[in-house]
Amino acid sequence: MEHSDALNAYLEGAVKDVLSLTASVKPDEILVSGRMSRVRGLFDELKGYIEPWRVRRLEGFAARNVKMAAQGAALIASGLAGGVYEELIEVIKIREAKGTSLDHILLPEIETLKKEYGV
Repeated sequence: MEHSDALNAYLEGAVKDVLSLTASVKPDEILVSGRMSRVRGLFDELKGYIEPWRVRRLEGFAARNVKMAAQGAALIASGLAGGVYEELIEVIKIREAKGTSLDHILLPEIETLKKEYGV
């Protein structure tokens, strides 16, 4: 594949993410999703690095021209509303989530920015 340095960095990050999660959970399988999982050869290469686990590409809904993020949001909304994905919401403990992505930014200005944006 072209851009091998960038590709290797991307794959290395993905593998490290998977391995870091397996320190606290023992997955039956690894689900890969998002538009990058559709890049020719990328999924197979990633799968090769994390082969001890069953690796599966998470298929989207049978809709055309719908962004993966929108499909993910719909899946979460369905689960939160008690729909077919409710078990997924329970497993990933989304109802117990709290805080924001800004909570872990250690900059002197962060509190001012949070107030400015109402976070």
